[in-house]
Amino acid sequence: MDDSETFSVSVNAVSKTFHEDCSVAEEVDANSNSKKIQLEFNTQIHKRSEEVDANSNSTLRYISQMLFEEDTNGQVRTYEEELALLATERAFHDILRQEYYSTPDEPLLPDAVYQKSSVDGTNYKKSYDGGRRKLITNGPVDDTHSIKLPLESADPTSALSIESLTARKIQKGIDEAMKFIPNIGEFFINLGSNRSNSGRNWQSRTKRNPNYSDLDQLVGRLPKQIVVYTDEPIRNENFDKVLLHKGQKYIEDDSMLRKIMQKEMTDHSQQIQAKVSNNEMEQDKNRRMLESVDVRSLLITCSKAISLNNHPLAKELISEIRKYSSPHGDWSQRLAYYFVVGLEARLTGTSDEIYHKLVPENLTVIELLKVYRMYRVASPCRGTIVYFENQTILNNISKQTQKVHIINYGILQGFQWPAFFEHFTNWEGFPPKIRMTIIEVPEPGPCPRRKVEHIGRRVADYAKSFNVPFEYEAIVSEWQNVEVEDLKIAKDEVVIVTCIVHSEKLSDDAVHANSPRDIFLNNIRKIKPRIFIHVAFNGPNNSPYFPHRFRAALSLYSSFFEMLDSNLPRGNLERLIIEKHFLMPAAINAIAFEGTNRVERPETYRQWHARKLRAGLVPLPVDPKIKKDVINFVQEHYHKEFVVEDDNGWLLLGWKGRILYGFTTWKASEV
Repeated sequence: MDDSETFSVSVNAVSKTFHEDCSVAEEVDANSNSKKIQLEFNTQIHKRSEEVDANSNSTLRYISQMLFEEDTNGQVRTYEEELALLATERAFHDILRQEYYSTPDEPLLPDAVYQKSSVDGTNYKKSYDGGRRKLITNGPVDDTHSIKLPLESADPTSALSIESLTARKIQKGIDEAMKFIPNIGEFFINLGSNRSNSGRNWQSRTKRNPNYSDLDQLVGRLPKQIVVYTDEPIRNENFDKVLLHKGQKYIEDDSMLRKIMQKEMTDHSQQIQAKVSNNEMEQDKNRRMLESVDVRSLLITCSKAISLNNHPLAKELISEIRKYSSPHGDWSQRLAYYFVVGLEARLTGTSDEIYHKLVPENLTVIELLKVYRMYRVASPCRGTIVYFENQTILNNISKQTQKVHIINYGILQGFQWPAFFEHFTNWEGFPPKIRMTIIEVPEPGPCPRRKVEHIGRRVADYAKSFNVPFEYEAIVSEWQNVEVEDLKIAKDEVVIVTCIVHSEKLSDDAVHANSPRDIFLNNIRKIKPRIFIHVAFNGPNNSPYFPHRFRAALSLYSSFFEMLDSNLPRGNLERLIIEKHFLMPAAINAIAFEGTNRVERPETYRQWHARKLRAGLVPLPVDPKIKKDVINFVQEHYHKEFVVEDDNGWLLLGWKGRILYGFTTWKASEV
C-alpha cells in the first residue's frame, strides 16, 4: 500500500470513529454527570487517535513532500489534480486540528479572538522589558480592532513534530497551506493569557539570533503582528495635574519631583562609591582608561572618512567607537552611541529604516504627557515657552477686546493652551471670544487630520471648562501653502500668530529655489498680526557640507545630553524616551539624510532674525517683566548652569553658555 492509500485509510478511520463517538454521546442520559462524560469522550478520542499513530508518520512524510518540496520538474497541474490536492489538504488539516490543537479538558480555540482597547485606557497597559514594549489587553470582545499572532501550539507533541523540520520548510509549508486551504478558519492566540510565554519565546529568539544588535534592543524590536489601535483620552485628571497651574501649584509639585530625582541620583552615586573594593578598583581603572579616549575626535574623524568614501577606515572607526559607547552610560557614552548609529546608517544606507523606528509616532498621549512633565522638571525650556507665549498673548488683549483670532503654526500636542484658558478665571467681565486656527502638516497614513482634530477637541474642552467662548478650525497643509485667504480673517478680530519651535522643519533655500521659510514669513507679514510670537530652536547645524554639519550637531546635542545627565537619573524611563524618540531621531536625520529627506534644518536665532527683516517684519523689544520673571523662575528652581540672556529683541535660554532656544516677538511693518 503506497503513502496516498495509507493516508486515505487513516482519514477514513479517524472520521468513522469520530462519528461513532458522536452517536454514543447523543445517547447519554441528559441528567448524568456532564464532566464525567466529557472525560470519557476525550479518552476515547485519544485511544482512537493512537490506533492510527503508525499511519500518521507516513501521512506526515507524504504531506511534507507535497507542501515543502519544490516542483523541480516544472509540471503544470490540471484542474482535477488541484481539487484532489485541496480535498486531501483539508482532510489532513482536520486531523491535525483534532490531534494537536485540542486537549482533554479544553475545547478548540475559536476561529477569531478580538480584543478592544477602550477610550479611558483602562483596558490596556504597557510595560517595558529590555527595550521591548509588551501590550497587555484585558478588554471586552469586539470586532473593531484585532490582534493576530502567528500559529502557535501549547501541545508538546506538536512542538516535537514540527521541530523535526527545518525553519525554512516550516515557513514555506505554512505559506503554501494558507494559499490552497479554503474556509478552514484561522487560529488566534489570546495575547492576554499567553503574554508570559510569548515574552520568553521572544527572549529566546533574541539569544539564538547572533545578528540581533544593540540597536534592535534600543528601538524595541516588536513582532509585526502585535498592533493595537486605541482611542486616546481627551482629558482626565492627569492632564489637569500637569497642564493647569492651579495658582502656581505646579511649580511646587515640579520642585518636589526635582528633589526626588536629585536624591535618587545622589543615592546611586553613593552606592557605587560604597562598593569599591580591590577587585573593583581594577575595573574602575579600566573605566578611567576608557574615559581618557577622545571619543569626540573619533566621531569627527569617522564623519570625515565617510564624506571621503573611505569605507574601510569608517568601519574600523565605528567598531572602535562602539567600545566606548552605551545607551545606558553617562551623557558622553550615550551621545557617542546615538551618533555612531547615525554614522553607520549613513554608511550602510539604512537611515530610512532606523529613522522610522525611532520617530515617536507610537507613543500614546499619556506617555507624551509624562515625558512633557519630566522634561519640564529637568529643564526650564518648556515652562518658559508656555509662560512666554501665553503671557505675551494676554498682554496684547485688553478688557475691551471682544474677538481674538490665534493662528497657531504647529500645535505639537497643544499642552500650552490649558494654562492659557485658565488665566481667564480671574478675568474682569466676560472673556473675549477666542477663535483658533491650527495649521499642521498632514499626518502619515489614511487619517491625516486625526491627530490635530483630537487635540482640537481637548483644547475646546478646556476652553469650555473656563467659560471661554471658543471656536476651532484645523488646516492640514504644508505651512508655506497656506494663503491669507484660507484663514478667513475678520476685520473686528485681534489677530495673533504663534509659531513654537517647529519652524526648523521647514525646508530652505538649499532644497527649493523659492525657500518655504521665506514664503512662510512673507505670508505672516500679509496677515498683519498685532503680534507674531516665535520660539526658535537655536541650532547651527544646517550646513550643506556634511563634516561641518556633523561637528555642529555634535556640539549642540552634547548640551542636551549633558543637561539631562545632570538633572535626571540614568535609569529614568522618561529620560530614555526623550533621548531615544526625540533627540536621537533629530540627530540621525541631520547626520544620515540629505536633500528633501533631511527635515531637521535648525538655524541660529541670528539667521532667523535676518530672514524676518527681509520679509518685512519689525522686531519688538523683550518685555521687561517677562524677562525678569523668566530669570527668577530659572534661578530659583533649576540647575545653576542654565543661563538667561537677551540680544537684539531675543530672550535667550541656554546651558553652560550654549544657547538652546530663542524667544522673540515681531509685527508687520504696515501695522
